[in-house]
Amino acid sequence: MRAVGVGSGKVNVQRAAALQALAAALRRVAYGPERLRECLGVRYPDDVGLLNHAPAVARCAGSAAADIAARLFYLENPESPAAVRRLLGAADTRALTEAGLLRAAAGRLRARLRVDVHGGLLLLADRRFAAPDATALGLPRGDMVYPPGTDSVMLAEAVPTREGERVLDLCTGSGIQALQVAPRAAGVTAVDIGLRAAALARCNAALNGIVGVTVRQGDLYAPVRGEQFDLVIANPPFVPARRRGPAYHSGGPRGDRVLRRVVAGLEAHLRPGGRAIAISHLALRRGETLQSAVGAVAARLRRSRADRRPRARYTDRPRRGAIAVCPRGGPGRVRARGARLARLPASATDRRGCRAVAGRRARTAASPRGTRWRPALASDPALAAATGDGEELVGG
Repeated sequence: MRAVGVGSGKVNVQRAAALQALAAALRRVAYGPERLRECLGVRYPDDVGLLNHAPAVARCAGSAAADIAARLFYLENPESPAAVRRLLGAADTRALTEAGLLRAAAGRLRARLRVDVHGGLLLLADRRFAAPDATALGLPRGDMVYPPGTDSVMLAEAVPTREGERVLDLCTGSGIQALQVAPRAAGVTAVDIGLRAAALARCNAALNGIVGVTVRQGDLYAPVRGEQFDLVIANPPFVPARRRGPAYHSGGPRGDRVLRRVVAGLEAHLRPGGRAIAISHLALRRGETLQSAVGAVAARLRRSRADRRPRARYTDRPRRGAIAVCPRGGPGRVRARGARLARLPASATDRRGCRAVAGRRARTAASPRGTRWRPALASDPALAAATGDGEELVGG
């Protein structure tokens, strides 16, 4: 993997050495997506939940080092010290305990963070099956850093990376999106509002030997004020919640509170011809259609814009697309009255109902500045059958 800067904030030398030893041990036993599929039958990280956790542990009950790794770091099962030494060796077991990644209790060793996988990446995150360990790896306290889930994997598979781009990853969490695009990018900036998430994203860069990903802690675009990028990626919190909850999932009453702010900031932070892609859920009220819901989001964004630029309007003129909503189980390409929208792989559609959202800042002679952000809505085929062809929403 091409080395690319760990950026602002540092992982201390002892901890970095322990993380690199962990990575070497896990790669020796082929700890990765294929091994986990073979051992557990999982496609997405959250295919194993609380209800099927015990059967998963039983299924992976072998004494081979690969089975021990899956139980210890993926299923979060406590293991005997002898088994952990068989996996890591005595010296690395001691080093990882001193670094704060392993803890001894009741004669067993337990991982204080879990290790997920995506492609060739190893990704530390807080535990899913046990209470998060607030002081694991010397991380700052704060909201838990949720492990990469189905939405994270779908987004990573859908992101169309190009050589030499400057990339901004918002709501980075564990850093999966930033680390995924780093080998091809000219530079990557990852941002998260959580101090713990930003620190863990830096640890994941060290774990994978990736240097050059700058991780900044702050609220969305605040840490990159005045900067522009070729590609903006975002996996904002999208769980509908009337009250504010943990930063990793609380998306406001409709689930789109953070998504609206992400879209609102694109015009200022995308270079001409730049692209944006995000993934989100959106709660629909009884009788509400996807078109009307996204139109309402656009209307609220227009009202919030202080510069009073021309308002968005519905049109059936074809445009190269900014927002493509992939329906559950639908095709990888979604059309809106002849508009050519961003092509997303079939894996970008989610059986749980995630909606993949892509974007482009398009060149247009109509804009006095030469460019402007144009979001476009492609309708679900089921909605198109009921309401006619999908409409395109062009934002001024």
